[in-house]
Amino acid sequence: MSIRCAMRRVAALRRLLGLGLSTAALVMAMTTSGCGEPDFSSDGDDGSVEIPDAGVAGPDPDNVASPTAAGPSEAEILAAHDLFPHASGSSWVMEQTSGTEKHRLEFTSLGERDLTDSKMYFVELKVDGVVLQTEGYTADKTGVSRVASGIDGSHRIDPPMPMASAPLVPGTSWTWTGTIAEGSKETSAEAASTLAAPEEVSVPAGKYLAYRLKQTFTIKAASAAESDAVVESELWLAPKVGLVKQITDDGVTKSTSVLVKYNPGSKVP
Repeated sequence: MSIRCAMRRVAALRRLLGLGLSTAALVMAMTTSGCGEPDFSSDGDDGSVEIPDAGVAGPDPDNVASPTAAGPSEAEILAAHDLFPHASGSSWVMEQTSGTEKHRLEFTSLGERDLTDSKMYFVELKVDGVVLQTEGYTADKTGVSRVASGIDGSHRIDPPMPMASAPLVPGTSWTWTGTIAEGSKETSAEAASTLAAPEEVSVPAGKYLAYRLKQTFTIKAASAAESDAVVESELWLAPKVGLVKQITDDGVTKSTSVLVKYNPGSKVP
C-alpha cells in the first residue's frame, strides 16, 4: 500500500470513527484523551463505584445475574465495568485481518477522572503505529457507556451510548438513538445490541471465557438521495481483560481482530 493510499485510508477511518463507528472499516474495535477532551458534566446523586484491578479472569456461566426490581447490586455494577477495564497504562495489542491485509491495533488506557455520579476514562487507538483516535467512556450505576470519539475525543456522543448494561444478563437487548457532534455538525445514528452467554474463545494471547456482544451500528443518511451506513459486529469481552476478539462486517469488508498481548497496567486509585 502506498503512503498516499494509507493516508487517505487513515483520513477516511478517522471520519467514520469520529461519527461513532468504533466498530467500523479497518479498526472495528472497542474503544478520548487527556489532551483536547470535551467538557462533560453530570447531574444526579453521587453513585461512583470503584473499578477493580484489571487481570485475567472469566465469568461463571452457571452464576449469571438476573434482573432485580431494586436495580443492580454493587457486584453486578462492577461485573459490567469489568468488561471494559481501564487501569492507567493498560494496553491491548491486537492483530487484524481484513481480506489480504493485516494490521496491528494498539489500545492504551490514558487514565480516568471522577464526575458527579460516574467515572470517565480515555482510550487511545493506534493503527500500525499511527494514532487514529481517542475515545471516552463513563462507568456508572447503569454500566459502561461511550461518550466521545474522534481525534482527542473531540466528538461528543449524545446521549451516551450503552456498551455494557448492569446487570449482565445473557439474552438482554438494548437500543440507542442519538447524535455524534463534531463542533456544530451533528450526525444522527442508531445502535442495537444483544448480550450472549459467556463462551470460550481462543486467541494468540490465550483462552478466555468471554461474553459475546452483537451490535448493529447505523449512521443515518443526511438526505433521501443517500443510504444509511450500517456496520454489523460481534465483540467478545472477557471480564477484567476487555476485548479479546471482534468480527466486523460493513457490507463491503469483513474484518477479524484477535488479542495478541494484554498488559493490565497499574491499579486504579
